[in-house]
Amino acid sequence: MMLTKRQKDILIYLCSKREYITIKQLAMKFNVSNRTIQNDLAFTDSFLSNSKVIIDRKSNKGIKVIANESEIFNLCQELKSLKYRTLDNYERLSIISLLLLCNPINTFEQLSNACGVSRQTIINSFQQVEDNFIKEGIKIHKIRGTGIKITGDEIRIRKYFESKLSKSIQDEVILSVVVRNSKLMEFDKIANEIIESVENELNVQFIEFMKIKLLLDYSLYRIGNGCALPADKCTNIKEIKDYKGYESIISALSNFEYSISDKLYFCSLFMNAKISDQYSDNLKTYRDSIDEARMISEYLFNKLQAIQPLAIDSKEHFIHGLTLHLRVAIYRIRNKIPIHNEFLTQIKISMPLIYEFTKKELLKCEKEFDIAFDENEIAFIAMYIGSAYENSFKTESRLAVLLVCSFGIATSSILKTKILQAIPECNIIGPMSERDADDYLSKNEVNLIISTNEYQVKDIPIITVNPLLFPEDI
Repeated sequence: MMLTKRQKDILIYLCSKREYITIKQLAMKFNVSNRTIQNDLAFTDSFLSNSKVIIDRKSNKGIKVIANESEIFNLCQELKSLKYRTLDNYERLSIISLLLLCNPINTFEQLSNACGVSRQTIINSFQQVEDNFIKEGIKIHKIRGTGIKITGDEIRIRKYFESKLSKSIQDEVILSVVVRNSKLMEFDKIANEIIESVENELNVQFIEFMKIKLLLDYSLYRIGNGCALPADKCTNIKEIKDYKGYESIISALSNFEYSISDKLYFCSLFMNAKISDQYSDNLKTYRDSIDEARMISEYLFNKLQAIQPLAIDSKEHFIHGLTLHLRVAIYRIRNKIPIHNEFLTQIKISMPLIYEFTKKELLKCEKEFDIAFDENEIAFIAMYIGSAYENSFKTESRLAVLLVCSFGIATSSILKTKILQAIPECNIIGPMSERDADDYLSKNEVNLIISTNEYQVKDIPIITVNPLLFPEDI
């Protein structure tokens, strides 16, 4: 969910107020109608859906942001760091087209929410989208009370998706919006299994991994929704069967129960996919059997285990997912394809420990693998790691940090608040005196100690800070 500049400003304004604000007051403040404010608030509700900050509504009083000071501070920092941008017309048309292709039913409201614009803006753009579909022989049906759906020749529909994806594959904004708002990756696990099976059978690695995966995702989505290719419907059958890897691919697909027409179509996708060159001879011999993306993933997992263990049963899921992401990143780096991460500043602020960990460890990998990760790629990888930790921590998803401070209650409380604002990943225990800390540590485990004194404990990292927590301490 993306916010417009006004929606972002509304949230920041609400965060600055401690009293309830009426819709009318907001409308006057931002010089728009009451209805526009209500629509904007619907967007902000969606934006806040995964946070601990909520917008409370009370009749006859208005609305108010409800959260503790630390959460409000973090939200404001995040909002201020967001680089505001609206989708341009091309991006909006691409997203609308892809969502029509990737969902059984869409509504104008759903499309407007996905694009972060009004329903009327979508309606105004829709004729151009519809004309493009008609040119491809695909019909758009607007069903009153239900929504919008497409029908047409299955090959034409899949080929049109191929065309739209090829033009959008390097646009992170378009892809992220489509993935979040569609059924595209509903069969992602099976797509990964198919690719792995074909790679093993052909003894190759597909370097345009994300593209081939999304094309398979889409085919599987269509099949899952009752749109399998009819017998002998796949085009270029002779060309496919003449492909030197045809029999190997069919063999790799033997464990997957799809029609021969769909398997032939899968073959056509793999035929056109680029494969990697052989690894150079001077690399370590074990790289012959394990690709570098997986090696880096395993390295990062092992490093993370030393800091905050993940559940063992989540190891393979974590490594597999990170490997898929790294393959795409490495492909971009090797082929000098630049990428812009518009969430870069936000990631640095919202998850500083994870970002710095990722940056530090990937720098170590650069010499070994001859890959230079820039900060945009690092931030995307940090996002994945952060997400995996949220879902897979064995116990508490935050670092257990013991705060040892011998100063007064007021100073200690301010120090704790500042640490939480600077490093929200931490679960602060305390503050407490050195004597109380000794007693606590005799019965409990922590990952880190932050102290205002020269406190000494074996086997636990200790950071000594000024009680006022200067920037250099952070």
